[in-house]
Parts: sequence; C-alpha cells; structure tokens
Amino acid sequence: MLSTPRIRSFLLCVRSMRIPAPILVLLICGSLAAAPEGASAAPLFVAGVSFDVGSGPNSVAVGDLNSDGKPDIVTANAFSDSVSVLLGNADATFQPKVDYAAGSYTFAATIGDVNGDGRMDVVTVNLHDISVLLGNGDGTLQAMVNYPSELSAYSVRIGDLSGDGIPDIATANFFSTSVSVFVGNGDGTFQGKVDYETGTQPYAAVIGDVSGDGKADLVVANSVAGTIGVLLGNAEGTLEPMVEYATGLNPYHVAIGDVSGDGKPDVVAACNGSVVASVLLGNGDGTFQPRVNYGTGNYPTYIAIADVSEDGKPDLVTVNDFPDRTFSVLKGNGDGTFQTKVDYGAGSLPVSIAVEDVTGDGHRDLVTANFGADAVLVLLGNGDGTFRAKKDYATGAGPRSLAVGDLTGDGILDLATADETANNVSVLVGTGTGSFAPKVDSRVGFVPRGIAIADVSRDGVPDVVTANNGSNTVSVLRGNGNGTFQPKLDYATADGPRAVAIGDLNGDGNPDLATATSLFGSGTVSVFFGNGDGTFQPRVDHVTSGPSAALVIGDVNGDGRPDIVNATYADAISVFLSNGDGTFQPRLDSAGGVFPNSVVVLDVNGDGKPDAITSNGGNNTVSVLLGNGDGTFLDTAQHYGVGWNPSWIAAGDVSGDGKADIALANTGASTVSVLLGNGDGTFQTKIDYGTDVDPNSVAIGDVNGDGALDIVTIGVIPNTASILLNVGNGSAALTAGLILQPDPLRLTGQNPWITAYIEPVGFDAVSIDVSSLRLAGSVPAAPKLSRVGDKDGNGIPELQVRFSRQALEPLLSPGVNVIQVTGSLLTGAEFAGSDEIRVIPSAHGPLASSVAPNPLNPSGVLTFRTSSPGPVQVTMFDLRGRLIRTLMEVPSLEPGVHEVRIDGRGERGRPLGSGVYFYRIKTADGLDTGRIIVLK
Repeated sequence: MLSTPRIRSFLLCVRSMRIPAPILVLLICGSLAAAPEGASAAPLFVAGVSFDVGSGPNSVAVGDLNSDGKPDIVTANAFSDSVSVLLGNADATFQPKVDYAAGSYTFAATIGDVNGDGRMDVVTVNLHDISVLLGNGDGTLQAMVNYPSELSAYSVRIGDLSGDGIPDIATANFFSTSVSVFVGNGDGTFQGKVDYETGTQPYAAVIGDVSGDGKADLVVANSVAGTIGVLLGNAEGTLEPMVEYATGLNPYHVAIGDVSGDGKPDVVAACNGSVVASVLLGNGDGTFQPRVNYGTGNYPTYIAIADVSEDGKPDLVTVNDFPDRTFSVLKGNGDGTFQTKVDYGAGSLPVSIAVEDVTGDGHRDLVTANFGADAVLVLLGNGDGTFRAKKDYATGAGPRSLAVGDLTGDGILDLATADETANNVSVLVGTGTGSFAPKVDSRVGFVPRGIAIADVSRDGVPDVVTANNGSNTVSVLRGNGNGTFQPKLDYATADGPRAVAIGDLNGDGNPDLATATSLFGSGTVSVFFGNGDGTFQPRVDHVTSGPSAALVIGDVNGDGRPDIVNATYADAISVFLSNGDGTFQPRLDSAGGVFPNSVVVLDVNGDGKPDAITSNGGNNTVSVLLGNGDGTFLDTAQHYGVGWNPSWIAAGDVSGDGKADIALANTGASTVSVLLGNGDGTFQTKIDYGTDVDPNSVAIGDVNGDGALDIVTIGVIPNTASILLNVGNGSAALTAGLILQPDPLRLTGQNPWITAYIEPVGFDAVSIDVSSLRLAGSVPAAPKLSRVGDKDGNGIPELQVRFSRQALEPLLSPGVNVIQVTGSLLTGAEFAGSDEIRVIPSAHGPLASSVAPNPLNPSGVLTFRTSSPGPVQVTMFDLRGRLIRTLMEVPSLEPGVHEVRIDGRGERGRPLGSGVYFYRIKTADGLDTGRIIVLK
C-alpha cells in the first residue's frame, strides 16, 4: 500500500538517502517481525519506556477502558489489521497487549463513549470502512461492526456534529478529497455516511466549535494544498462548504485550542513538508488570522495542544518522523506565540502522539506510536514542560562502538567512542555526576569499528585500541593519564577487522590483542602478542566458522587461562581454548542465534560455569547458551525477543539484585532493550528505553557514582552518546533536613504558600531537581519560587521552595502532622526528609474542599464541610469562566461533611473534554474554590 504512512516514511528515507527500490522493499519487509508478548516490569532508567503492540502501529489514543481510573492505551495497527489495548497500571507501566480485529489496514483509532452507557468504546478507520468496537467496561472490546467508508481514510474523530447530544463520527478521506460524517443513533450504531467535498486531499480532521455559536465544526489538514479547511456546522447537523487558510507545506495534522488566552479557539497544524508548526489565531467567528510558523523537528506528523509546563499557558507538542524521530516541545507564552523548540527522542518512526497523565502523578506525559518498532513509547513528564529523557553528549561523526573506563585516573568513569566517519576516537571525561565534558578527539586508522580500553603499556595509565575496518589495522593510543593520547601506532590485521579485545593470552603478564575480521567470505581471529610497552608483535591468524562479527576474551573452561570466544555470521560461536602459551586448541563451534552481531561471556545461572549470550540481528533476539564448563555449550539455546536489529550487547547487574541482566542496543528500533535476569539462566521479558537514532553500541557502568549501573549508548545519525541514568536501584535514598513554615498552621489562613527549607545531607542543594519535589506525597513545588541560601547560618545551603497551601490543607488533620518531602537529584538519586507541623482548625468557615480522584477519568467525588446551616450552591466552570454545570443547589444543609458526585459531564449531559475546570462552593460560611482536571 503506497498510501500508508509507513511507506511514506521510507519514501522520505529514499528521497534523502537515495536508497534503491529493491533495498527499500527489504527494509520494509524486515521491519515487520513483532517481539513476543510478556509482562512489563517497572522502569529502571530515566528515559522513554516502550511497550509492544501490533504490527505497524499508525496512531495512538489514551483513555480509561476498564473504568479503574487509570489511563489505558489503544493503538491502530496497519499491518496486523487490529487494535492493541494496553491496560495501565498508573505507574508508567502497562499490561501486555490484547489485540482485537479491526478492518483491513487499520490506519487510525480514537476512544469515546458512542452508545451512552458510560463505557469507553473504540472506533477505527480502515482501508474501506470504519470499525466500531464497543467497550464492555472491563478493558475488553466487543467484536467490530463495520460501516462502509471511503478508500484510505487516514483520520477518525468522535464528536456531536448533529447537535442532538449523541456522538457522531467524522473521517478525513485522502484519496476521495472529502470528509465523511456518520451520524450516531445513540446506541452505538450509525447511519450511512454523508460526504462533504473538500476539493483537495485532507489528511486529518478534528471536531470543535471554532465559530463560538455552540455548533460543532470540522477542521481538516489538507496536506497537498498546504492549507487547513474549515467546515462550519449548521443547526441541522450539516456542514457548510469548506473555507481554506494557508499553512506551511503539507499539513498532516491539526488541533484546536485557545493558545492566545482571548477565549477564541485557535488552530495549529503540523506541516510535514516545511518543518514547522503553523499557528492560526481565531477571530471567534470561524475565521482565522494569517498563519505564524514556528520551527519543529524534521517532518512533523502530529501536533497536540496541552499545558505540559503547568504554567496555565498552552504549549505545543509535535512528533517528528524520519530522520529526527523526536518530540518537539514549544512552550507557550500565553499570547499565541511560542518559544524555541526543545527536542526529545521519540523512538523508531513515530507517527502519532497523545498527551496524557499515564502515571497518575498529575503531570502530563507523552505517548507515541512507533511505526518502525511495533511499539508505543511513553515519555514521562516533569510538570515543567521538560521530560525524563536521556542526556546526550556530542561525539565524533559516525560513532560505531563504545567503551567505558577511567582514562584520567580520578576514579570516575569516562567514555571513549570509535567514530568511523571521522576516523577518530572521541573521549568524554566524566564528572562523576552523570555528566561529561565536551569530547576530545584523537586520530586512529580508517573506519574504526571496534574499541577497547586497557593498560597495554603497563605504565599504570589506561590506553585505547581500535579495530579499523577500512585500513585493515589496529591502532594503539597510549594514554597520557588525562584523557589525551600519544600518536597512534598501527598494526596490520586480516581484511575487515570489526572488533577488538584485550587480555593476556600467552601467560607472560603482558596484555595481548585479538581482533575479529572477515577475510574473503571466511572469518579470522588475529592475535597480537604484547611486548609490555604498548607495542605488539606481528599477528597470528586463526580461522573461525564464518565471517567474524565480535569477540571476547575470557576463561570458559575453568583452567585459569583466557580463551577467545568469537561470534560469527555463520550463526555460530567459535571457541579457541588456550594452551597458556599463546597457542590454541582446535576451535569448538556451537550453534548460536541467527546472524549474531555481538557476544558476552559470564555465568548467568550461578553454577560457576561461564555461559555465552549473543545478540542476533537476523531474527531480533538474544540467545543464551549455558556452558558445560569445558568450553562447550548446551545444544539448545534459549532465545528472547528484543528490538529490531540488535547490534551490541552488554551485561551487568542493573537491577541491583545480584543477578546478571542484559542490555541490547537495537539499531533498527532506536531503543535499548533491558532483560532482567532471574539468576537461573532465564530472563524476563524485555523493557525498552528510547535512545538516539540508530544506536550501534551499548555499555554498562556507574557513571554518576550512586552505586547503580547506568547505560550508555551511541547514535550514528545525531553523533551523540546517550546516558540513561539508573533510578531503579542503587544505594539507599539520601536524606535531607526539612523545616516547614508557617508552624503552627491555621487552616483557611491568608498566605497561599507553605514554605519549605530543605537542607541536604551529603549532597548539594543546587543538585536537587525541583520539578521532582513532592510534599505529603502529591503536592508539587512551585519551581519559579525556589532559591538556594543558608537560612540557619550553619554553612550548609538549603533549598527554599514553596508549595500550594490550598493543595496541602485537604491532606492535613487538626493536631500534629508528620509531613514528608521526597524528590530526586539531577543525577536521578532519590532523597527524603520530614518535619512535624501543628495544624489549628479555623473556628468558622468550611475546611478546604477536595476532589478525589483528581484528575477525573471520568468521574470523582467533591468533599467539603460546613460549620453553619444554610443554603449551599456548588457550581462548575471552564477556563473561560463559563458555567458548565450546577452540581448542587439546596435551600438548606445541616453542618457536617458533604459529598457531591462529579460524573465528567456538563449541564446537558454532554461528556466534558479533557482539560482544567474549576468548582465554586457557596455556603453560609463563605466561598471556596478549587481545580478539577478531566482526562479522557
């Protein structure tokens, strides 16, 4: 189907990279293998987390399908003709997908209650029809019911276009240059479509009242014409002819919202051809001002309006397709203008986005469908417009492999990358906090592909060795002890060296080198015996079972002599057992995975016998070969699904439980897969984390000194090293002193803030991530009102920060309360502190009200207390101050605690859209107000 967005993404790749058509077909076909299902574990690292879905996910939607108050995820899967449902655990994890058949080539999906039973349903648009899957209220869906549609409709939306209070469906039909409206009957069934001509190819549509007349309108993105089209709604549910407004080139998606704060709906569009977001401010009557464009990442395919910075000003978020594969966040200024974008990795071929709070922490997160990885990626929000993403550092051009070691002798890990395009080694000196100094380059041979760190000159200073695929050499860089090196020394290898390892292979105490090479279709391991001064003797070659991909040096038969284990493209591993004098026994071959790219050796089942693990690019797996203790392995390997085209493997105890875990760099999926070990040789289902585009190598080490192993990857296209800090284990949480003011606290006082003084124990106040702070478990800090100072004069600076009094008071009781503050450092390490505060109840007036749960999804309970009898009125308003609903109005109510049910609907029973609303309680005691967040 040349019309699918996935093919479109690869066509963009062809256009920019000049890939021949036959190779294009191989790229597409090779990307369709889906990873096995399995339970997800809690995320360990600071990065986007991926979850498997069906094949070719082309859109994503978020809503509560099982009515448990926790957001769930639905994807439309174009290549498996299905929707995938992932039920949320509200802790950034999701249950394994459950697939439901939808129509042929399921392009898009949306969530809403189309039959009025209070349960969320799913509607998809397919190649020839739309599919309605009614929800059972427990997270399961009924069998689809189809309605004929236009060929290759790309977008579907739910809204009341007929003005009868019943949800209708609208689709944007790219090939038929029209939009279709399916009027709902109120029971989950729909009337036949009514088409409205657009005259150009609409790629996406959105429903909203842009004219302010209370009638739903339709706005479409006309990708070929470079316009948005506005079809105003009539009272009888029909649409007026389309009026067009110019945008940037090729708008692919459109969103409606008041971005200028004037109470008039505006329109924004993601313009795939011109790398911009177009903002068209509304005049309030359905017409719009000329566009203003703002830069995004390359090829933005989807756009959302949401206040991700929580400053009351709407922001823009776009997801950008090939080659960037990023989210762009543009913070709003509140007047319809926006700040310069900030980008975050969005996984492999991201094509859709949802901005929702999937963790229940009150902060909006980003969810995208990764077409290239058959997954969804969740990027957690900090509440200030930033997200918990990897940290990137520039390397040389074309980083191919990575090594971690202390190159400066300060006890802190540094990074070294082999940059095959620049023909350099880039060294990034570590600071010990998880950050790194800018790179320093050193020249090596042509096209370096393998790298290793060790003291080969025996002077106490680490050196670097690279395997240079283009010049058929190894380069030895003798270290100066400060991250710089002496000029390279080159030694000839067999043709095409791909990897290098260092160890004492002849028992003379001097480090030796071994390289994996491919020689005229066969494979070769070349051994260079060291002289102990950083120089080496000419190589000795050993033939392997096939073209060599990678190798390691280790004692696999328990005789105390280092052996060589080589992964070959003959789907095997070759073992050369050492005689201890530099010679080797005839090689032993064992079946490995399909087309293995790398290998590690370690004891993963605790029997004292080294095992081997390979990453297999041929079938997107890792293979675990349990060792027999004599250099051979069990005949049957265990295979585990990972991301697309795993290129490199590393092993270490990243979970801190004493059991070996595995990390894989998935070049094709732009992710790292982590497989936690069970200690018996088996591993749990992978957890995926977003990385740079096309990561080629991965390493494990504690780069921030917190006792937990972190992950480092390198990406070819952006030429960066990415740091994923481990926040799931390590040493015990740090502690901090806490002083809260005012103390005592009188309820319903006038000061809107609670001030906290946080005094660190063993760390610096400036290293605290203010956005992570929570008081009493849920109350966030006000980052703009924070500063560092030494209030008590003891020489230890404290962080002074404020918390909302209105948010805290409902969590307190009269008397002494113990309140805890929790948070994390910029390195990811967590800390906690507590203080006692005495609460004095007010003699008059109601206690502060509260809503639980808040956000609503879709219902909750408003609780308040009165101390005097009298009339009570409880009302609800939107952000513009318009009355949404009167929740309670009684002539008299006795003193006490009262509850009001909020069902997520407005005055006429219409479901409220996602957003921020306000309630007001008017009693004989006075007024009280609060905020309600509605999520859909």
